[in-house]
Amino acid sequence: MRKDKGLNGDLDRLPMLTWIMFLKFLDDMEHIAEQEARISGKRFRPALESPYRWRDWAAKQDGITGDELIAFVNNEEAVRSQCVLRCG
Repeated sequence: MRKDKGLNGDLDRLPMLTWIMFLKFLDDMEHIAEQEARISGKRFRPALESPYRWRDWAAKQDGITGDELIAFVNNEEAVRSQCVLRCG
């Protein structure tokens, strides 16, 4: 996790940990929904496009780490995609 100025304890890092867990759970749920859509022959559109999905940057054995990961997180090398929110 990041070590920004002013972050001294675990309580300060809780929002980052929560966000990381949310991204993982979202990707897991979308992976299931994608499989269900494929089986039923329906179209699936993820809320987050590649390369922002967990499976694209965190789940790979050869995923990004170090300076490359820091640049990605700081949006230095990433272009923000338009997120599509689906309702019910």
